[in-house]
Amino acid sequence: MTYSFIHDSIQNYFSACFVKRTTEKNSMRFYEKANKYWKEWGDELGFLFYLDEYRFYKFMVIPSIAAITDIKETSLYELKSLSSLSHVAIKRIYSGCNILFEPRKEGGFEYYASYYYPTESYTCHFIFNNAGFRITSTDVALTKYIDNLLKIDGSFKKNLLKNTENRWDGSDRIYLDFFSMLRKGSYVTNFCNVIHGYTLNLINKKLKAAFEVIELEESKEALF
Repeated sequence: MTYSFIHDSIQNYFSACFVKRTTEKNSMRFYEKANKYWKEWGDELGFLFYLDEYRFYKFMVIPSIAAITDIKETSLYELKSLSSLSHVAIKRIYSGCNILFEPRKEGGFEYYASYYYPTESYTCHFIFNNAGFRITSTDVALTKYIDNLLKIDGSFKKNLLKNTENRWDGSDRIYLDFFSMLRKGSYVTNFCNVIHGYTLNLINKKLKAAFEVIELEESKEALF
């Protein structure tokens, strides 16, 4: 006789329960690894946000934001929020983004959208995608940025269409690397400047939530 879970999500849930009950040392190791290999552990991390919120923030989100922004973790605990982001940090955050084109029935291609799919960490997915795969405000922001460039810069549009034609293999959609295309038009610095405020705001919102959870939990421990 063999046994199995009726759905993968049930197995994911019990895996998350195991992490919640494991030692602090093992928990730290898990969150560090799962954050990096989040495509394999994303479902478990989604449950852990609700089951193990304190360690989720303390062992994954805070250290990850510190690493992405090149700020010491101890400094984050002192500052509680960020006042600015370097262009290096912004490029890390948005690495993995794509520009999508679709072939038109009458021939040629048309711009469809830009979407955010982080390669950096689950923390980026958590902050900028709300840990989901539906259209988010980040996708909208990226889409509007490229849409505006296509309207104001004819050479940029021509370059994108040329790359689309060269890469088309007959599929329904053509994916172009976001930063590779921006570099061709020398728009990387401009993008970093334009997206800076939006990016900083989302990070600070998650930092605020993280420190509220951490401080509340640690204040309970101080009672005993």
